[in-house]
Amino acid sequence: MATPDETGALLQKIAGGCCLSFDRIYRRTSRHLLAVILRLNGHRGESEELLQETFLKVWKESWRFDPLRSTGNTWLTVLARNTALDSLRRRHARPKFNAAADAETSEPDVLGHVESPSRPAAESFDAKALSFHIASSLRELDPKLRQCVCLAFFSGLSHAEIAVQLDMPLGTVKSRVRRSLVQLKQPLLMFA
Repeated sequence: MATPDETGALLQKIAGGCCLSFDRIYRRTSRHLLAVILRLNGHRGESEELLQETFLKVWKESWRFDPLRSTGNTWLTVLARNTALDSLRRRHARPKFNAAADAETSEPDVLGHVESPSRPAAESFDAKALSFHIASSLRELDPKLRQCVCLAFFSGLSHAEIAVQLDMPLGTVKSRVRRSLVQLKQPLLMFA
């Protein structure tokens, strides 16, 4: 891991848009930050995604680093820790999906999320038509694909969370979500 002064200097350069500094800080700190996240999370695949999320925050929020308040290493460690804790909070706040339930019978409640009393009637009608079309398109998907895409978009689970929930490899989840989106894209283009 880089020394505090080196890390802080790199963070300040990243705030100025320096890609080379971002690469250097990643190479110097990613192993340590992954260990911090993994210690809290416990799942390797999800921890790797959280590390990626952490470094996205580093790129976007490095301007927040204040060398008078902490060292660069401390700032990065706290950022990684908070990213992992936020993920744990999200996981516990979501209802668990029953993976044993038949995918044919578990339809997403698309229509229930659309109606709002504050919407004008025409807008509400358009939203209902879109929701009906989405639900119809989802029913046409293979049940395995539908299960993954519904968990991702209606339950808000990350790919890693879906993999854990369904006890399947992360790559399988990613490919199923991707194939679902490709199949759903064509029927939904008429609403674009």
